[in-house]
This record gives sequence, structure tokens and C-alpha cells, in this order.
Amino acid sequence: MAFESTMEITRGGVKTKQGAPQQETPVLDESSAMTFAIPAPIASVRANIAAFEEDSIRKLLTRYEGSDVLPIGWREGPSNKGIQVVYGEVDGKGSEWYTMKTTGMLHVSATKAAQILMRSDMVPKFDDMTKEVKVMEKLSDASEVRRVTAKSVMFTAARDFSVVTYPNARVTFVRPF
Repeated sequence: MAFESTMEITRGGVKTKQGAPQQETPVLDESSAMTFAIPAPIASVRANIAAFEEDSIRKLLTRYEGSDVLPIGWREGPSNKGIQVVYGEVDGKGSEWYTMKTTGMLHVSATKAAQILMRSDMVPKFDDMTKEVKVMEKLSDASEVRRVTAKSVMFTAARDFSVVTYPNARVTFVRPF
């Protein structure tokens, strides 16, 4: 399913951006799987939550493998206390920023790590650039819309992000325009 419109997060909640349809008719791609442009209209996500969740995990696994990271995949970045950062450029995604992946060893089970990392109150504790995470709406047992406020850096204003998260550690970020 492909969506060309966007959504915005306002102080009062999640709204479809002007000009974006409230809901679109699902369209199957070549692999018979629905795909979503991010950010997607919230009404379309609500109406197709299972497809959105599957599309999100597909995109996350593609990014994790680095097959969409150019020109040669992930490049090694800084490492500190057993935490390794890799970064890369993603073509055609509308951003001048590099995408990053951080890996390290946690001395707990995968289930316990996911439970801790998925809690909205924990995000500011492991990401010191996050000021606050507020759950805006629960979309399903496995998904929710979050409003993430980043701390301001130097002389710039704080920026807001929203995240759709899943109990098995799947994450989708949405930035209002």
C-alpha cells in the first residue's frame, strides 16, 4: 500500500495534514504486501494496522541488514564501552542525515530487554537527547503513537518526533513537517 500524503502531530493529538486523504484504498505492490510511505496518514494506519505493522518490520529488517544503505552498506562509527555505532547514507529517503544503527551486548534476555526498551518512560533514560515521550494513542495491542520531544541543541529549538512501537522491539519514527 503506498501513501503519498503525510500526517502531523499537534499539541492536541494526531491529525491528518491538510490535503492528505483521511483514508486511502489499499494497493498491493509486486510482492502482494502492503507498503506505506512514512509518514503515513494516521487514518490509513488505523484502518490497516496489521499491514502497517508488517510493513514496518520489513523496513526495519531491510535497514538492519544494510541492503538499502549506500554505497557499500554500513560504515563503522565510534565505539564506547562495548557499544558500536555504524552509519550510512540512504538514497531517496528525503533526508540529508545519515541513518545510524547502534549495537551492543545486553546481559538480560531478549524479552526482558524488549520490555525495558519499549517503555515510553525509559526512552529519556537511554537517550540523553530525548526530553519526554508521551503516548498519544494506542492503535493495537502491539502498536501506539508516541509524541517524542527532543532536547534543544545549542541555539536550536527542540524537535518533536512520534514513534510507533511494538512489544518485540519494532520501532517506526514519524517527524511532523
